[in-house]
Amino acid sequence: MNNKIKNSILLIILIAGLLFPACRSQRKVIKTPIKEYGAEFLFDKMAKNQFDFETLSMKASISASSNTSKESTSLTGNIRIIRDSVIWATVSLGLGIEVARLYVTQDSVFFVNRLNNEYAAASFGFFKTQFQVDLDFNILQSLLTGNDFDYYESAKFKASYDGGRYKLTVQERRKQKKYIRSNSDSRRVLIQDTWLNPENFKIEAINIKALENQQRRLQVNYSNFGKIEGQLFPQRATFEVFMQEPGKNHKSSININFSKIELNKEVSVPFNIPDKYKRIEL
Repeated sequence: MNNKIKNSILLIILIAGLLFPACRSQRKVIKTPIKEYGAEFLFDKMAKNQFDFETLSMKASISASSNTSKESTSLTGNIRIIRDSVIWATVSLGLGIEVARLYVTQDSVFFVNRLNNEYAAASFGFFKTQFQVDLDFNILQSLLTGNDFDYYESAKFKASYDGGRYKLTVQERRKQKKYIRSNSDSRRVLIQDTWLNPENFKIEAINIKALENQQRRLQVNYSNFGKIEGQLFPQRATFEVFMQEPGKNHKSSININFSKIELNKEVSVPFNIPDKYKRIEL
């Protein structure tokens, strides 16, 4: 597998992006001013409209690009999630030939490269070391489903109205104590902006700045909301990672269109590493 494809797959794990808003009709906005209800009201509305599931299965059409390359990569995939337990995905090129498989648990990320007979295994600490991003299972699961981060404190949010949407901002959001597994697991999201649709309070965009290096940020936008068994689900998500360096601005993008979404059905998450495969470092 060439480096371009491998980097695209790693970016899929990382999940980051920006979706340029499509033209849309003027929305009806809640008349009661934010200053009367405040952030607590908006946060409660957002929580009540979270996408609820036990298992989730969907197909994905994926395109990945970077401002450092004129080429883009097109992939297809299958994603299955067992809530709070496993995120499983296959990635294919061309005529549906599988080239990679991912298996993500609360503790670890496993990656199999079928083209080169290679595999990799890493803890979530890999993302902090390589990308200066405190990613964990809950954040990844939430970003894939358009939900808020369930296991992070909800206090100290600031509410505002921005470009026809409600905006929630927090300067520092810590993982709740009952979900901290060890002293090294007290992850924080330093600066988080969340934009909500004023009619249904679904998340339309999230922006997160990295912990140690605020020149790196992750932005996710959602669109094409459709009803899945009575619940709204974003059927398109665009992820981007922005990295600013002296004289350079890097932007990597992934666009994902979800289809054939199935909710709360029994799913299998097969994963094995053949003996002949060589372990590599991510």
